[in-house]
Amino acid sequence: MNWSLFWTAFGARGATLGAFATATAVIVSLWQVRHQESKKLRLRFSDSMKMFSVDPNTPEETLICLSITNVGNRKLIVQNWGFSFHKKNCHGLLGINQSQLTQGINPSLPYELEIEHKIDLYLEHKYFIRNLKECVAEKDLNPRRKLIFFVSDSAGKIYRLKSKKTVAEMIKK
Repeated sequence: MNWSLFWTAFGARGATLGAFATATAVIVSLWQVRHQESKKLRLRFSDSMKMFSVDPNTPEETLICLSITNVGNRKLIVQNWGFSFHKKNCHGLLGINQSQLTQGINPSLPYELEIEHKIDLYLEHKYFIRNLKECVAEKDLNPRRKLIFFVSDSAGKIYRLKSKKTVAEMIKK
């Protein structure tokens, strides 16, 4: 057996493995630099929040709620929220003309959202349904498609959440 040939082959395998490890380290370090300053939001929607009053004469209210959680690595400023029409780049803002009920519990926008913090934005269910019906009547929304909620930040980035229900299912409820 030729030992010099064996050690040459062994060295070539080691050099290949070392080159692969170096390339992997470079890729990971580049990913970390990009990920370090990432902005990311997690959105959740509920259309059956109940608000009860201490006063037994006051009826309970049903609210919709969009929960916004900052899961990125830097704080961001939430500018506005709403739902997207099924036409390209067209949005309906929610919470602009708030009732007295939701005005007292919603934070005012723009809102600075710290890392790993969450805010909940509310709108009375009856006003939300009225807005949906108007948009369907004006053919801005297709009742057979799912509703897409959005949140925009101060840099103009738009975060979206597709609802589990169609527009027609939300209106029927």
